[in-house]
Amino acid sequence: MEHPYLKLSPDGKTVYGLKKAVKEVVIPDTVTRIGKSAFEDCWALQSMDIPDSVTEIAGGAFKYCFALQSIDIPSSVTTIGEYAFLGCSALQSINIPYSVTTIEPGAFNGCSALQSIDIPESVTSIELYAFQGCSALKSIVIPDSVTSIGNDAFWGCVSLQSIDIPNSVKEIRRGAFYGCFALQSINIPNSVTRIEERAFQGCIALHSIVIPDSVTSIGNDAFWGCESLQSIDIPDSVTEIGNGAFSVCSALQEIYIRIKNLEDLLYINYGGFKEYLDKPSQIIFNESIFEACTLFVPSGMRWKYRHHPYFAQFKKIEIIH
Repeated sequence: MEHPYLKLSPDGKTVYGLKKAVKEVVIPDTVTRIGKSAFEDCWALQSMDIPDSVTEIAGGAFKYCFALQSIDIPSSVTTIGEYAFLGCSALQSINIPYSVTTIEPGAFNGCSALQSIDIPESVTSIELYAFQGCSALKSIVIPDSVTSIGNDAFWGCVSLQSIDIPNSVKEIRRGAFYGCFALQSINIPNSVTRIEERAFQGCIALHSIVIPDSVTSIGNDAFWGCESLQSIDIPDSVTEIGNGAFSVCSALQEIYIRIKNLEDLLYINYGGFKEYLDKPSQIIFNESIFEACTLFVPSGMRWKYRHHPYFAQFKKIEIIH
């Protein structure tokens, strides 16, 4: 089918290209699919009108559309493909319709002007790299429908100040909030069972964290470099702690560890192998913390902590009242 500036499939149902210098586009209502990388590198494109005949925006469809400022996605769209809006650095807002159930890998990666986004309750999964590098994003509400937040999903969202994780989420995956420099507080619900490696690494404004008693595993470097963190509370449910989990947390003053079964507590080394936490050379905290910080332990457990190969390094061990 002929069109003055769009490249269409012979039946007119799929858009697969555009003349590069076009600034505004109205897609005809014969189109049902925006094809893979259809508008990639369309550097002049500023706005687009998508008709409600479209059901799919394929992977990389608007990749590197540097001038694209806003786009209205109709409720007919059920799929926004992976890296669909990668590098759309001028995009300030976008609506995700209730018809979408998954935010695919890297869908909004590098949308550095995006300040807010509404995720509808139809979404059940936020995949890896979904909002990575969205450096202007200040807040986001994740609905109760979401059960999974993928690896590096909010990596480098340096303006993100707060986030509510709903009770439906079971794991905070690797690097999910890595380098969220402005993040001051976060509510980890009691549905979460694992905080994976580097989940909150480099969150330098985070001042306190309560880990719910549903969590069994804290991964390597999970809170590494959280320089403002003054207190942590580790529940009895935790059975394994990774290398460097709380390293370079230089402001720590109080550590509450409620673990009673110290003999079975596992340590995850950098190779991912697990061994018993039973050596002074194993690293969870910086050495300076042993002098500066008070460790609070369960009633009747002070003697065990004082004679434990690792925790005995703390100079001040008190009972939790």
